[in-house]
Amino acid sequence: MAAGAEADQPITLATQNYYKRIIDPELQQAFDDVTALAAQICQTPIALTTLIDSNNQWCKSTLGLDETSISQNTFLSSHRIESAEVLVVQDTLADQRFATDTLVTSEPHIRFYAGVPLITSDGYLLGTLAVMDQVPKQLQPQQLAGLQALSRQLISLLELKQQLADLQQPQLENQVVENELPQVDQELLDFLENGCVGLHCVDSNGIILWANQAELDLLGYNADEYIGHHIAEFYSEQEVIDDILARLTAKETLKNYEASLLCKDGSIRHVLINSNVLWKNGKFVHTRCFTRDITEWKRIQEERDRFFDLSLDLLCIAGFDGYFKRLSPSFTSTLGYSEAELTSTTFLNFVHPDDRAATRAEMEQLGSGIPTVYFENRYRCQDGSYKWLAWAAYPVVKDGLIYAIARDITEAKQKQATLEESEVRFRMMADHAPVMISMSGTDKLYNFFNQLWLNFTGRNLELELGKGWAEGVHPDDLERSFNTYISAFDARENFRMEYRLRRRDGQYRWILDIGTPRFTPNGDFAGYIGSCIDITERKQAEEALGRQALIFESIFDGIIITDLAGKIIDWNPASARIFGYTKAEVLGKTSGILHRPEEAAVLTEQIIQEMTRSGRWSGKIHFIGKDGRCGVCETVVVPLYDQQDNMVATIGLNHDITEREQNQQELYQSEARYRAIVEDQTELICRFRPDGTLTFVNGAYCRYFSKSEEELIGQRFLPLIPDQDLEKLEQCITSLSPENPVETVEHRVIMPTGEMRWQQWSERAIFNEQGQLIELQAVGRDITEHKHADEQLLQKSQALETFSNNLKHLHRLNTTNYQNFELLYADYLETGCKILGMLTGIISQVNLNSYTILSVRSDLEGLVSGSEFELKDTYCAVVVHEKKTIAYTHVGEIALMHAHPVYQTLKLESYIGTPIFVYGEVYGSLNFSSTQVRERDFQPHEREIVELMAQSLGRLIAAHQAEIERQQAEAALLESESTLRSFFNSSALLMGIVELLDDDILHISDNKSTADFFGTTPEAMQNRLASALGAPKTHIRRWITHYRESERSNQPISFEYDHTTETDTRWLCATVCPIPDTTTPRRRFSYVVDDITDRKLAEQELKRQNQRSQLFSEITLKIRQSLQLEQILQTAVTEVQQFLKADRV
Repeated sequence: MAAGAEADQPITLATQNYYKRIIDPELQQAFDDVTALAAQICQTPIALTTLIDSNNQWCKSTLGLDETSISQNTFLSSHRIESAEVLVVQDTLADQRFATDTLVTSEPHIRFYAGVPLITSDGYLLGTLAVMDQVPKQLQPQQLAGLQALSRQLISLLELKQQLADLQQPQLENQVVENELPQVDQELLDFLENGCVGLHCVDSNGIILWANQAELDLLGYNADEYIGHHIAEFYSEQEVIDDILARLTAKETLKNYEASLLCKDGSIRHVLINSNVLWKNGKFVHTRCFTRDITEWKRIQEERDRFFDLSLDLLCIAGFDGYFKRLSPSFTSTLGYSEAELTSTTFLNFVHPDDRAATRAEMEQLGSGIPTVYFENRYRCQDGSYKWLAWAAYPVVKDGLIYAIARDITEAKQKQATLEESEVRFRMMADHAPVMISMSGTDKLYNFFNQLWLNFTGRNLELELGKGWAEGVHPDDLERSFNTYISAFDARENFRMEYRLRRRDGQYRWILDIGTPRFTPNGDFAGYIGSCIDITERKQAEEALGRQALIFESIFDGIIITDLAGKIIDWNPASARIFGYTKAEVLGKTSGILHRPEEAAVLTEQIIQEMTRSGRWSGKIHFIGKDGRCGVCETVVVPLYDQQDNMVATIGLNHDITEREQNQQELYQSEARYRAIVEDQTELICRFRPDGTLTFVNGAYCRYFSKSEEELIGQRFLPLIPDQDLEKLEQCITSLSPENPVETVEHRVIMPTGEMRWQQWSERAIFNEQGQLIELQAVGRDITEHKHADEQLLQKSQALETFSNNLKHLHRLNTTNYQNFELLYADYLETGCKILGMLTGIISQVNLNSYTILSVRSDLEGLVSGSEFELKDTYCAVVVHEKKTIAYTHVGEIALMHAHPVYQTLKLESYIGTPIFVYGEVYGSLNFSSTQVRERDFQPHEREIVELMAQSLGRLIAAHQAEIERQQAEAALLESESTLRSFFNSSALLMGIVELLDDDILHISDNKSTADFFGTTPEAMQNRLASALGAPKTHIRRWITHYRESERSNQPISFEYDHTTETDTRWLCATVCPIPDTTTPRRRFSYVVDDITDRKLAEQELKRQNQRSQLFSEITLKIRQSLQLEQILQTAVTEVQQFLKADRV
């Protein structure tokens, strides 16, 4: 234990015992003899032994000084010796620590001081043995060694006295213990028997000799079932009890040995075993085993570990010291480091340099007990890459721990960056694409057209955005195009439509517009993207082909022609579409292939009979398509006659009604579902006649008006509507027509409680075939809260408009380039006065309690730039102290303000001021005031615009100061670089920068000392290999090994080696360190080499002196053998003198 480390620690009990011995009068002569011997050895007129405790310092023995006490203000106490070495001050006036000390500047005018600490074997500093002179001088090594030897002998004497007292104390204590032993034995037995921790004893054969009640309760056995049995019967694992007995037999003490015990009920209890063996005369008597139940702790630990180990998120426990305490396996799998690597250094070392400031700020918040809800930063992976992590953390300040969970969001970040990059590429590609491209947002309005579109229409982008593009669509195509687009948009489906678009020359051209819905990476709908091409020529070609195939293509129904044998002889495309067979597949086959075999014969017979009777057959035929699909056709079969009226074939016209049949079935089902939906709907649904008589109401309608269906049906609801709203409803009903059957109306209604509420209704008119209104169906909802919100929104909108205008002024201030701060301040004050309608504006700077006006706009006397006031005499004092915006609308109504100096002299009735922050500290204030009382309170947007102006001023002032600091730092950096370069070139140390190859070292830059070492110049060494400079291969391999070690640990590595030349051998100490430079292909390192030959020689000499110092150990032994102080000191003096004489020889 270092003396210096304990010098300021509280005095311990052991140290107090030393002081008791020191005070012993029998030792005073010993102190005086040691003091005199020290002066004699060092040949100084003054010597003293000082003692130090936690509060005072005093002289125990002096020689050559009359003072019996030395003030703690002297260097003897204020500069304590922090090692076992002698503190030597050869000339106190030349040492700035002591030059002004009272013992130096006045009597006795100390010029030389040497002191050695009195340190106990336990490392506690008791005081100092010192010698002094009134002239500068230098001690010889033998004198320094003698001074140290005397300090050790003095401590040995004190410790010997302490040991003697310690030997006498146990005899007294043993007698007391023997008298109390029987009672203690009984109390111990009661304690063990009734203790809460299990305890048992086992003999050398493993038989249980005794167990306390806690052990029996833990396992559920009684004494007979447990005691006398072999211990192995109660362990779940034989190898565990075998290991326990083997360890105990080998005289090992078990501490917290984990095991599993079998209970009587068959369950297993997890325990911690603490045990050792009682040995007598070398024989195993019995064990003493404590059993602590950890079953519940084990279960909790397993659940926690399972949660940690299986979690895909990154879970951790960290300390406020910046180190991880525990990590889930997902950390190592995500970052690539081992857990040891992650916990061996602060986690800030893994954080991206650009994110460390924010991370430290977040740590400060956690240190204040504020949890982290969401925080992002980047962590370096083992391969050098970085991953984005999103954090949530909860601090436990009293434990100094942070419980945190992180999620890898690197892929999301990359997707976001990729998306932004893709957007730029898309814009560029779209403008150069050979097709016209457009995009719309989620509001169905178009927000982008590429250059080709604009070139085609001859219009600019602003005219085309929104719905402007529709102005170029042919009127006949507009509605159809809009319907196609809206339907696809609502269904989030692709669309394909053709319409005519006016070209820049006025000609309409056919356009094929293909649209596809866009989605974000998260799957959110983002709008549509469309591509358009001119298909006018294709349309013209299609029309020509259509006219040629009009007859064939116009027949929608399937036509089947069969001969008299029933074989198919013709089959149109519609039949192929309906039944799935191509014409080639059915020719020559009967129509029976379309029906089930058992139905085909019956159907054929029915058709023949009906045709024979009436000349035609019609009806529904169920068919089976080629793909197995079942369908229904309305079929008409007529005979085909030749010119002689002979029936030569039959023609069957088949109209596919499969979908209609299915729709009809679904319609029946839909009607049932509709009724259920209407009844379950939370919106109000009703039907009523034109006179307002209700014919249907749903459950929600009844609940809304707190009436039953019977009470409402047949009643008119119009009396519930206020007269001023009734006319609006009647106009809405009157405006309905078959062409416009739906309208929306809002009106108020009087509730049964008398409350007036707002409703919104969608009215749909139902007309008969003659176009007469017979009934109305309405769906409504309560919009009272919405109406109230609209009113509040209108008020906020007006405030927002005012704030927006103010922001325009602020934007002008922020974007104007001013020649100096005077013009900037003047413009800010003029703008603020205009916005607030106040006549006085001031920008001030605050320095401690001083308030200085930097700029002012006012007609009031006494307010000029440069004026300085006491801060407490201004309204701004509260702004500065509370660091927030302060506003007064009428100062005269505030009684405490009547005596304020500003109110007394200027009569300022209204005031608003806010602090200007620069680098987080209050720089000054921005305030506006008037002698007139303000008609209304300052609005939030007015406060906010003043605060924004202050923030803008703060940023500008900070930027100005930062520029000045940057210029100063740049100049200092240039000076520092020059100084470092001068040190590098002139240093006696060998210094340089190298690159590491596989089996050699490339010198990049070396100083002159290194070049001299190799016998060359720095210029000649540049880009030279170490082998080419003559370095031995063994040295090169050794250096490469240390470079690699430094690279792996990313820390400086120091090593020593000997360098032998033809003339001598030198010892060198080298330090190598990796340089964090990513601009070079190979890793670079710096090195510094120091010649430590003198130190090595000194260490060897010190070793020889240590051998000689064994002489003092023999002195100590003699002291311990006899307590005769005079003989001890005389012997010590004689042997020290002999040692000094021998050392001089």
